[in-house]
Amino acid sequence: MHDDDVILQNGMAKSGNYWLYTCLQALLAEGGIAMRSYIQNHAIHDEAKAWTLSFPEQADIDVIDITPDGYFTRISSKFSEEITDLDAHLGRVRHLWSHSPYRGPLSDAVYQRCRRVFYVVRDPRDALLSQADFMFSEYGRTHLKPAAADRDSFIEERTRSYPGHWAHHVGAHLELQGRLPITIVQYEDMKADLPGQLKRLASAMGLDGISRARTETLAASLGFNAMKARSGSAHLNKGRSGRWRSELTVDQQDRFAEAAGDLMAQLGYAAG
Repeated sequence: MHDDDVILQNGMAKSGNYWLYTCLQALLAEGGIAMRSYIQNHAIHDEAKAWTLSFPEQADIDVIDITPDGYFTRISSKFSEEITDLDAHLGRVRHLWSHSPYRGPLSDAVYQRCRRVFYVVRDPRDALLSQADFMFSEYGRTHLKPAAADRDSFIEERTRSYPGHWAHHVGAHLELQGRLPITIVQYEDMKADLPGQLKRLASAMGLDGISRARTETLAASLGFNAMKARSGSAHLNKGRSGRWRSELTVDQQDRFAEAAGDLMAQLGYAAG
């Protein structure tokens, strides 16, 4: 990596974003890459460090929201600021986090400026269940105040819109491969072979000097259980795959198949 390189990660909520963030941060440190951060040098940062957030590092993360109205940085839902000079902002950061859908030229302007965009994807049925767990955790009920009466109602309501939104968000990013510097990272692959995925991430970042042996050592401290123990937050809950088989009704499973079945099959997510 060069001194002015930026990496960006994107993905729908509860798809392994925090896990990917921690892995990328560890690889940057292992590669001796100097960190840059806009938000950590912002006047709001000291105050934000005292806020109750969903995981310890949230106030330290350089978020970028790509919207029809422009670009914004934020800390959770508590602080937001418009980015008025994109080039200058990107020159002040090393690692960006986003949940934004692909928005054509607006996204291209960011993605083309990054050395690599890592897009994390997870079986949408498990991602939705993880979202429900988070929304109805103590943190979610207190700070996010879900409109649904309970977890089951939340899942029933969300299965009517979430599958189509997931197909649009994920499908658009899959189509960008070959045109923009995007690496697709599947949550399930990280669970199956974290050392191998760390090596793959390092290579995409231009950190080829990090050996497979070293990634195996790093993986011991970056596994899901180790991260959950370290974070002590609701942001990491069960992390299991395949829960949808027992927790979604047949009708709810059918909604995913109807709206996103082809894309799920392309990614290797079983139909039933």
